[in-house]
Amino acid sequence: ICQRTATGPECEYDGTPNPVPGDGPSVAPSTAPVLDVRLPDGSVIALAEHQPLDIGRHSANRHMAAALRDYDGVSRRHATLTVSGCEVIVVDHNSSNGTRVNGIPVHSEARESLASIRTVQLGRHAVLHLSRHSLP
Repeated sequence: ICQRTATGPECEYDGTPNPVPGDGPSVAPSTAPVLDVRLPDGSVIALAEHQPLDIGRHSANRHMAAALRDYDGVSRRHATLTVSGCEVIVVDHNSSNGTRVNGIPVHSEARESLASIRTVQLGRHAVLHLSRHSLP
């Protein structure tokens, strides 16, 4: 279900119905994983909504830092990835070698539908593969 706040009858990104205000109980944002980020070494980071993921060779996430440490084209603090409602937001932090979302260069920030985002490329060689979180 799209958890994006909207005034229309359905989510503008994936067409899921938006609840009518005041109709039914209030639902708090989920902390359950919604996005899987597959790193170049094959490991996967499950990302929850509104949980920013720092991407780079010096990422606070040890799995991210370890997977990217040998990629010279990846900056120490390359980009940040966040899920917000039906969107994935990718912010490039003025990286030296650039960031691409689904092959399109990101100049500062890119917003892509959760349903359509597939890859985030860092520099020329490091590629993160994104998909909706799969339940075990």
